[in-house]
Amino acid sequence: MPGTIRHIPVDAAYGCISLEVTSNPIETMFGGFGCNNLKGDTIMIPFLVVAGIVSLVIAFGWGYAAGKAHRTPTTTLGINDPQTSACSAACLQWDSRRTDRCNAEADEVAARGRADALRTSLGIVLLALGGLIAAGVTAAAIGLYGWIAAAVIFTAAGILAATAAYLTGLLSAAEDDVTQHQQISHTARTREGEARDLVLARCTLTEAAACFNLSPPCMPR
Repeated sequence: MPGTIRHIPVDAAYGCISLEVTSNPIETMFGGFGCNNLKGDTIMIPFLVVAGIVSLVIAFGWGYAAGKAHRTPTTTLGINDPQTSACSAACLQWDSRRTDRCNAEADEVAARGRADALRTSLGIVLLALGGLIAAGVTAAAIGLYGWIAAAVIFTAAGILAATAAYLTGLLSAAEDDVTQHQQISHTARTREGEARDLVLARCTLTEAAACFNLSPPCMPR
C-alpha cells in the first residue's frame, strides 16, 4: 500500500516541507530530508563557494608560475660601437645586429605560437565546461536520480574549472612573454638600423652594397 503522510511541518524561513511516511521505507528515508538538512546545506553554501574560489586562484597561480618557468628562449642583443671607423668592421657589426634581429623575431614568433596554442586549449576546455554545467542543471531538474547524476557532472565540471584556471595562468604568462619578445624585437630592429647607418657612413656606396649582399636576408639560429 502507498505510504500515508502523518504530518507536514512547514518552515517558512527556508520554504521547505518535511514529510514523515510510515509504510514505505524508501519514501520514509527521503521524506525525512527536510528543513534541518536544507538549513545545513544553506549554511555550507558560502564555505563551498569560498573553497571553490580559493581553488581556482591557486590553480591560476600555479599555471602562471609554471608558464614563467618555461618561457620561450630570449636572444641576447649585442650593442653597437659607434666609434667603429673601418668599413669592414662596420659591416661585420651590422651583420651581427641583423642576426640578432632575425633571432629575436624568430623568438617572438615562437612565443606567439605558444600563446595561441594555449588560447585554443583554453577555449576547448571552457566549451566543455559550459556543456557540463548545462548538463548538470538539466539532470538536477529530473529528480532524485537526476541529482545523483548532477553531483557527478558538477564534480567533473569542478575539475574542468580548475583546469581552465590553470590554463588561464599559463596563457597569462605566455602573453607576458609575447610582450617581452615584442620589445626585444623592436630593440633589435632599432640597433640593426643604427648599424646600417654606420655602414653607410663608413663605406663607399660600392662597399656598402657589397656588405648588404653578404648573406641571405634573414638566417635565424
